Amino acid sequence: GSPTAPLAGKALREIEIPEGSLVALIGRRGRSIVPRGRTVLEERDRLTVIGEPDSLRKLDERFPESTA
Repeated sequence: GSPTAPLAGKALREIEIPEGSLVALIGRRGRSIVPRGRTVLEERDRLTVIGEPDSLRKLDERFPESTA
């Protein structure tokens, strides 16, 4: 599977994303999606996350296989 496979089928609001970070964009099958809390993730989605350095570090610790 892909690094996002464990998150597939979950709405963005269901995923524990550290405070101080934001999923700004989802890349899906060659398209860019501006996400909302109800956006459901699919396998192979690529998430662009912005945020404070400490928040991004926590996110990297939680999902180390997803960092690219």
